[in-house]
Amino acid sequence: EGLTSINEVNDKIEEILPQNAWQTRNKIRGALKKRYLTFNEDLLIRTPLLKLVSKSRDLTFIKELLCYHYLNAERIGAEVVQNILYPRLPRASYDEAYIINYLTQKMHGASEKTIKNTCSLLKTALKRFGLLTKIDDNWFACPYSPKLETFIYVLYHEFTVTQNYLNPKTSYLLEKAEFPRIFLMHPTSMKDYIQRARLTKLISYETYAGEEQVALIHKSLDRAANEMIKRMEGK
Repeated sequence: EGLTSINEVNDKIEEILPQNAWQTRNKIRGALKKRYLTFNEDLLIRTPLLKLVSKSRDLTFIKELLCYHYLNAERIGAEVVQNILYPRLPRASYDEAYIINYLTQKMHGASEKTIKNTCSLLKTALKRFGLLTKIDDNWFACPYSPKLETFIYVLYHEFTVTQNYLNPKTSYLLEKAEFPRIFLMHPTSMKDYIQRARLTKLISYETYAGEEQVALIHKSLDRAANEMIKRMEGK
């Protein structure tokens, strides 16, 4: 809150980073900016993500937003979640040997060390974000239920930022949408989330030409986020 320029952001990040070597701090700073921050001519843009994180006191909601943007930025991680873990629910082992083999095929030209580090860092991130659960001595992905506010945010993000599709069909959400797979959502939970979201009046639900579809009535993620913030503030 209050930071406006890339230099101010760099200084603030430098303040909070542990006293690692400069090269390590520089990598961390670059990763934070890549995943969570947007600049225009060296000025920080107040994105919906930043607005919500600065206003919300719900740590689970904040963690889920950060998880979503982490996997959006680190696409190879999103691929592992969607292509390896999600299809093996309800109990998908984080099998490092299998995942390293997958990464080797996808990360052409990467060294063995880089691939192993990628596998390890992704595992650590998914554990911290709550998408991996320890059972006995192993780590598993199990069906996850994000907060309703997170569901609404990522619904708007996928269909007004990543795509321009203001009336996604329910069948599309069930079969092709990315965010339910990123969050390891059980397919049968989708209609319940849609109905609960409809009650918030942040989306509507309708039938058109025999097809059930969601209407993103606020038209953009920014407007939807502003409405969510108003409700947080009791306006």
